[in-house]
Amino acid sequence: MLSLEVLVLDGGRVVRRVAVNEDLREEYLRRRAGGNGDMITLWFFRVVAAIFESVPAGVNGSPVSLKDIRGDDRSVIVKTSEEVYDPFSASIWNTTGDRHNRFWISVGRDGTPPSPTDYSLRNKIAETIATWNPNESARTILLTGGFVFAEDTTIYEVGLEWECNIARAPHPRKFLVDRTVFPNGIPVQAGQTLSVVYRITL
Repeated sequence: MLSLEVLVLDGGRVVRRVAVNEDLREEYLRRRAGGNGDMITLWFFRVVAAIFESVPAGVNGSPVSLKDIRGDDRSVIVKTSEEVYDPFSASIWNTTGDRHNRFWISVGRDGTPPSPTDYSLRNKIAETIATWNPNESARTILLTGGFVFAEDTTIYEVGLEWECNIARAPHPRKFLVDRTVFPNGIPVQAGQTLSVVYRITL
């Protein structure tokens, strides 16, 4: 379950808030608490959370503690700097030897409705590396980013992009994971902070 929250902050005070899929997330959490939701294990959550961790080139991701089906404790690294495969055919997320593996949050000014075949924002004006914050007890992964603009602007599109190794590409590439459009726009005054929060709930 993916939900999105966008806040406009002025001196720490929220002056505007827009949320997408918040009602679906609340319904999912209600059903999960009542025993009618998906029973995602802690082990699966930890692997999924590790996929969203921002890991720079040449560095291993955080170790993930798992328990295998025999009950043995295991520790794995989902994103590794060790070149196990040819870099041109390596896995989409596990190779960080000479390439970053991280998520970016981007914002833009085009209000064209989203499509499943979108591959970029239509008019990107800013981007930032997403801050990663997994919460095991809530089974939620937060990806957040903030923007301050020098002049008044209106944001119509928000995107989540994954920078990673792509087979047969000589350099890391980004690909679009989500593009959400706000038809009425989100006005942001110069000096205000636009805060974007993606929530992935399992």
